[in-house]
Amino acid sequence: MAATARFESRRLWPAAVLSLLATAVMLVVSQKATPALAAPLLAAASVAVIAVTARRPSVGCALLVVGAALTSGLGRNTVLPALRTSEALTILVAAGMVIRQLGKEQRYTFFDVVVVTYSVGAVMVPAGYLWVTGTSASVDAWRTILAPLQFLLIYLIFSRAQLNRPEIGEILQLAMGASVIVAIVAMAQVADVPGVRSFIETYYSGTGEASQICTSGPCRATSLLEHWSGMGAFAVLHYTLALALCAYAAINFSGRFLSTVMALNAVGAFISGTQAAIIGLGLATLVIVLHSRRIPRQLLVMIAPLAFGLLLFWNQIQLRMEQQFVQAGTGQLLSSPESLDVRQRYWNEIFVPLLEQHLWFGTGSVVPAEVPQRLVNFVDNEYLGLGFRAGLVGELLLAMMLIGVVLVGWRRRRSLDTTQHAVSGAAAAFALVLAVIGTTAEYLTFAGVAQAFWMLVGIMGGWMLAGSPSSDVVLLGSREPKAPRRRPFG
Repeated sequence: MAATARFESRRLWPAAVLSLLATAVMLVVSQKATPALAAPLLAAASVAVIAVTARRPSVGCALLVVGAALTSGLGRNTVLPALRTSEALTILVAAGMVIRQLGKEQRYTFFDVVVVTYSVGAVMVPAGYLWVTGTSASVDAWRTILAPLQFLLIYLIFSRAQLNRPEIGEILQLAMGASVIVAIVAMAQVADVPGVRSFIETYYSGTGEASQICTSGPCRATSLLEHWSGMGAFAVLHYTLALALCAYAAINFSGRFLSTVMALNAVGAFISGTQAAIIGLGLATLVIVLHSRRIPRQLLVMIAPLAFGLLLFWNQIQLRMEQQFVQAGTGQLLSSPESLDVRQRYWNEIFVPLLEQHLWFGTGSVVPAEVPQRLVNFVDNEYLGLGFRAGLVGELLLAMMLIGVVLVGWRRRRSLDTTQHAVSGAAAAFALVLAVIGTTAEYLTFAGVAQAFWMLVGIMGGWMLAGSPSSDVVLLGSREPKAPRRRPFG
């Protein structure tokens, strides 16, 4: 009965309100506050986040879930020097967790080893290459190289927070609630609601595309994220989570809320103008239905609002389809999207031949110097990007991590807790989606998307740690002999 009882509130909603207020303050600080005013304000907020997390980790997790989603598009050097706001929030929550864990025996499972191996290995291989060869890399290249360490921190935060069922339930609701805000802003951006585009261009300009994409061709939603492809993947991830909860744990959540989350995020994926996101919606739906072996009722309920949303934004969707599938000037239909043809030409003529020269360990940097500067941002492939950084070794590490998430998520169907079913199914489904759509963009580098994905993986890792028998867990610092055998993946 415990697995199907409705969640009791743990009062994490104040953390969501604090995140909204903090986001508003960050916007003001980024534009109007002087350094003399901003420094003490940010210092006090930092101390508060660390102290609250050390005392009650669930509140820190809630702040991270909402804060990372709502500040991902603020960019670097807007509020804090050198860091994104979401990155700083991750570091602060991690610091609070470290303080809480001081003096305690640390336990880990085989799945922890898989995640740590990927995260550390994906950093050590390119860093080692740069050190051995004496090659210099730009600051931006080092940020990309070190990015897996941030994801490792998020995994460790959620897997070690010892969240109970009510807290996990509220954190999931907060995550989906934040995705609803992002989707609504995206719709307002495409619909050109007065003031929305200027607000995004002022505060959430990302890498500059937000100020241009709606003035040249069909408008592609970026919302509060840094890029339209990130918007599409973010929408797919939260659609997947809501669908999985419908399939397994609908009794713990409002069916209307889940249907709303699914419909709004599905529309958000379409108006991002990203074909990979639309493919991701279909693939995620198929995986969840197979994983749960049922078609949730909410999946049918959401068809009407989804159809209304597509009808409302059909003009922009149609323009994007014509841009991709109709050859300009001739009106001839293309067999594949124009953007994919351009990518394939760059891959075959430039990137793949260069990567073949550095096959095993890559070049250490994101893109080698031989690539013209105007084409540096056209890698648009998770595997090529990682291949340049860490070669085939990095590719194997990524494959190991994604396969590990899929296997663990699929095996958690045996759990008696329906919420574990749902979260594990969503993590496995989105890992498969990432493996497929990663051929068209480096989605694990998009702010907002990566944080949300590692939240799900971290929650799943925490369940494995709590539910593993003593023979499957190793204690760091313990004098007890280690078990001679451990079952794979917890």
